Amino acid sequence: MQSKDGLVDWKIQAKQAQVFEADAKAILNDEVQVTLMGTNGVTMTVTGDDGTINTASKDFVISKRSGELALVFDSGYTIYTPHVTWDNQKHRIWTNAPVRITGPMLEATGRGMDAFPITHEMRIHRNVRVEIH
Repeated sequence: MQSKDGLVDWKIQAKQAQVFEADAKAILNDEVQVTLMGTNGVTMTVTGDDGTINTASKDFVISKRSGELALVFDSGYTIYTPHVTWDNQKHRIWTNAPVRITGPMLEATGRGMDAFPITHEMRIHRNVRVEIH
């Protein structure tokens, strides 16, 4: 669990974990669930198969062995991609993998993405296609 000024920024749960203190790393397996929280409560949830946390920087990676993660935001948007990385210092979720973002009245696809849950900002890097419903 990572907190700032008494507020939880994110929480990670898994059925299995191995901690390597000398490497400042924890390896998580089997139903790895991440919950990001803002000042208003839960901002995003995602469940994957595997994860790795840098216990010093608090950065983490979460992935699915097959298929896609579904990053579900309380704003009504969902990001589908095989794996994501959380940059704790920048409060940024990113991937270089294919992505699909669905939300109220739109669907966007492409490759590579940056998302900033606090500001509700998402950017797809390449091969962008957007459909307005």
